[in-house]
Amino acid sequence: TEEPNNSTERKPSWDYDPEWTLSEALRTPTLWILIVSLNLIGFLAGVITVHTVPYFTLIENMSAIGAGYVLTGRLFSASISRILWGILVEKIPVRWCLAMSFLGRSLGPISLVVIPYPYNIGALMVSSSVGGALGILQPVVFANYYGRKFTGTIQGTMRPLLTISPLIGPLLVALLYDSTGTFNLAFIIATICGIL
Repeated sequence: TEEPNNSTERKPSWDYDPEWTLSEALRTPTLWILIVSLNLIGFLAGVITVHTVPYFTLIENMSAIGAGYVLTGRLFSASISRILWGILVEKIPVRWCLAMSFLGRSLGPISLVVIPYPYNIGALMVSSSVGGALGILQPVVFANYYGRKFTGTIQGTMRPLLTISPLIGPLLVALLYDSTGTFNLAFIIATICGIL
């Protein structure tokens, strides 16, 4: 019998790698949904990263070194969790991993509002661990939807759009803090953005 021609044979779905160009990707609603959702979580990420130390020093009267330890612990737990996320994204669809990560990250700011100090530190660490996957999952989601061949062009072109909310978020929070004397409203807004 004759061997099948592998060049025309359909690949199994788990081995399929789409090849979308930038112009093709720009015409898909999925790309714009990704941009909006990554901006919403980027807003939250910028807020919590920039305002962790001011929150603990200004609101909870923690020393600067203590707040520095909290920030370091938050970033360390997020970094370590990326090992687990790297394994999980190979077993669970990336969209579900992103949803879990977004939800986990969203719980950080609200925990600072609703959980009393110092217990909110533990909640923030857990939230940072669960939500620390964005650095791993973002490139995977683009490659998953649009393929690896043009992922550099697609992500490189979209990257300026993904920096809008992390740039605006910390300034908005600072303005809200200056006008209200509390981070509560800003952290609630950041949580809502992350959940959306």
